[in-house]
Amino acid sequence: MKPITWIQLFILCAGIGQAWAVKAQDVRFLSQEKIDSLINPPLMKQGDEILRFEKTVQDIGILTEDDAPRACSFTYTNVSKAPVVIIRVRTTCGCTAADAYTGKVLPGETRTITLTYHPKNHPGTIDTNTFVYLSSSDKTPVARLTLIGNVIPGADEWARYPYAMGKLRLKQNQLEFREVAAGKQPSERILCGNSGDKPMRLSALIIPKFATFRTEPEVIQPGSEADIVVTVNASLIPAEKGKSFTFPIILEGVDARPSDRTLNIKVNKGNIYSSDVFYEQNNDFKDKVAKYNVLGVEMESFALFTNAKLLNKKSATLLMVSDSFIYPDKLSSLEREQGLDNLITLALETSLKL
Repeated sequence: MKPITWIQLFILCAGIGQAWAVKAQDVRFLSQEKIDSLINPPLMKQGDEILRFEKTVQDIGILTEDDAPRACSFTYTNVSKAPVVIIRVRTTCGCTAADAYTGKVLPGETRTITLTYHPKNHPGTIDTNTFVYLSSSDKTPVARLTLIGNVIPGADEWARYPYAMGKLRLKQNQLEFREVAAGKQPSERILCGNSGDKPMRLSALIIPKFATFRTEPEVIQPGSEADIVVTVNASLIPAEKGKSFTFPIILEGVDARPSDRTLNIKVNKGNIYSSDVFYEQNNDFKDKVAKYNVLGVEMESFALFTNAKLLNKKSATLLMVSDSFIYPDKLSSLEREQGLDNLITLALETSLKL
């Protein structure tokens, strides 16, 4: 029987499906220069002698969060003597959407890339980049397109927080722990704000022994934001709770009825199945999935965790669900590419906080 490693992880996805993994072993040792080069890669040398843009920076001015999305067009021409193939146009912020042609561009041909900025829930300075890649250099972009400007709060400065508990405004009123592995103590956060004129100190009126509650900072000043942090200790969860369960947290320090100041917390207990073999001759996979409460399967991290265990090193993985063994849903090639970009950005941002 082939070796099997069971990896119990706190992951950002749920469901049973093959997963693409971004692997990081001791990612804290990445230099700031290396991280910057991945998030904001250097451009292809003499790229403007291939694709020449009329302008690469546009100031979209001052917007409010209530304004409609603002579209900007970037016109370019293939000034080289040979056809080029645009393979992708990658934005670096979910606030920006790109409408761009991908495919062959003939010498002398002119086309346009349209970037649309969405100000809703994005107050502050606008400084977002979009990168254009050619088939001749899929690692190094040929051009960087930049939108600059400023977004001021809308009429309702707390519109970004759709849930209200008295003067407490929240991004969401529920949390889900996608996977809680044995021996782990994962935490989840809810961004919140104090819309009142008095300092606010929150606590939990009712909370099970396996969970803890706090805010960062402890006192939320008027007009300020904070994080509600809920931590679950898997070792203290009673066995009778089963694989998935929900529990409430009633907040103290909020002027509202108990039913209106309750957070619902969902916990999923399970495992990720990792193997170095893509296909198995026997057909007992579904039995293993049921027996070990498997939430997802993947193979890219198998070697990473095996070597980390042998060398007594720390290791981690972030997983993205691509398809399912149970449901017909699956990601398209474009969705995988765009999702992977977001996953890489998440991994790099996380490494800075380790």
